[in-house]
Amino acid sequence: MAEDQERRIAELERRVQILEERLKAKSSPQEKKVPIPKDSENKQPQPHKSLKPPQQEPKDGSMDSLEKRIGSVWLPRVFLFVLLLGVVWAFVALYEGGFLTETVLIVVGYAVSIGLLFLGRWQYNLSHYSLAQVLLAGAVGIATLTTFAGHALYGLIPLFIAFILNIAVAIGGVALTVRYQSQALGILAAITGFLNPILLDSTDPNISFFAIYEFVVYVLFFLVAIKFRFVGLFYVSVLALHAVYLPVAWQANTAETYFMYGLFSLQHLMLLAVLFLKEYQKYPIGMIFTQYVLLTGWMFFFFTKSEFLWPLIGWLLLHLMTSCYFYWRIESRGRAGFILALVAYSIFLLSARYFDEWLTSTLVVTGIISMILGNVLRSDLQRVVGIISLFHGVFFLLFQMPFDIVSTEHMNWFIALVSFTILYVVGRMKTLSPKMHRLFQQYEVVYIFAVWLYMSLFIHGWTKDISEDVSLYSLSFAWIVYAAACIFIGFRSNRARFRTMGVGLLFVTLAKVFFVDISEVSIAIRAVLFIVLGGIGIGISRFFYSNK
Repeated sequence: MAEDQERRIAELERRVQILEERLKAKSSPQEKKVPIPKDSENKQPQPHKSLKPPQQEPKDGSMDSLEKRIGSVWLPRVFLFVLLLGVVWAFVALYEGGFLTETVLIVVGYAVSIGLLFLGRWQYNLSHYSLAQVLLAGAVGIATLTTFAGHALYGLIPLFIAFILNIAVAIGGVALTVRYQSQALGILAAITGFLNPILLDSTDPNISFFAIYEFVVYVLFFLVAIKFRFVGLFYVSVLALHAVYLPVAWQANTAETYFMYGLFSLQHLMLLAVLFLKEYQKYPIGMIFTQYVLLTGWMFFFFTKSEFLWPLIGWLLLHLMTSCYFYWRIESRGRAGFILALVAYSIFLLSARYFDEWLTSTLVVTGIISMILGNVLRSDLQRVVGIISLFHGVFFLLFQMPFDIVSTEHMNWFIALVSFTILYVVGRMKTLSPKMHRLFQQYEVVYIFAVWLYMSLFIHGWTKDISEDVSLYSLSFAWIVYAAACIFIGFRSNRARFRTMGVGLLFVTLAKVFFVDISEVSIAIRAVLFIVLGGIGIGISRFFYSNK
């Protein structure tokens, strides 16, 4: 036992001696060799750190980062179009000067395109990615313009061959996008493909070939956007199809217009199919609503009133069935609510097109239903559509007063008030989130005011033909009763806004009696008004006194 203790003490002394020698070596100017204990012999020596601090990358938002982004990203993209314009003008100048024939011009155009292709690949190998993307997109653009010139300007390439060549160029642009998995390259290639002067001869435009070509380009780049989740390319592919179809639509005959509408319908069905993907939330599904607005706008401008009806009803039923499928079969409230927003928009269009007299109440009812469904299905888009629809409905209601008792305007107000009441009752019954609860409190004030305004308009419409005196004191009595009812409800249900609005209405009624009624009604009616108003005011004050 004693020998073991002595051995441990000797080992500790040896380690202390080694540490002392290391400390002396660090403090001395010359490095001394220090014996390494046995248990540390296998450790690798630590490399010496460079005294020069590592070069830091420029932070986002700094001047260096901004300069680098402008110089390496946007500069080549902007000046690509300058270069393409210069190349086109150079070819035109050489052709007009007699230095190039039409055939040579087309051959040179394809040669330049191939040269840009190889140059872009070389820049990718050098890791100059932004410049490479621009060069590759330029190769696609030059090939497209060359095909257009060969067909539309010089008549060297027949229509069908030009169509095949443009499709091949579009497929090449998609292949480059997939090969390098670059969204920027895909967007540039898609834009050059969509903005191709489109196989159209100014004297005899072939709109059907144009429509098919543009739709094929859309499908190719749309599928790439879905595959690699390129959000920017998703937007470009959807919106560009509408942008290039619209100018040509004014030249199209009826059959060609129907054909382009059919392609738009296929586009909408493809967008709806995105909602069936498991990771649909990673895509900008709000574009589905935007595309449907554009699709129905196309119907609105290019279809007659009778032609507009059945396609719209068909879309309404399709969206309604799709929403039911998502809600009951897949149990996806978000997707069901999203599709119901399309249903609400379809109902609005039907009202605007065929039931313009009932447009106001339709907007209010549709808006309130959309808001209720948006809250049930937890769909923000459904809520936004409901708020927009309700806002427009209320705006139109303000231009329908005063009204006669028997009139469409009165029915619009009545339907709107019933809808407001349903929304208020639903809001009281449901458990709301803090954010929705604050919004509901504001709506409560609006609802109290809306009931008061409808009541005033109704009494005015009912009594205006009797006499002015009857109309004035009828309004005052109604306001007093309504104010008392608001205060009573406020105390019974402990709702401060009812009490506050009721007291405020009492003072408004008092001001009306003093400044308007007192000079227009007889003394007997004036006495009754003041007695009733004073008695109700004193009686109501007892509520506040007893609830202190």
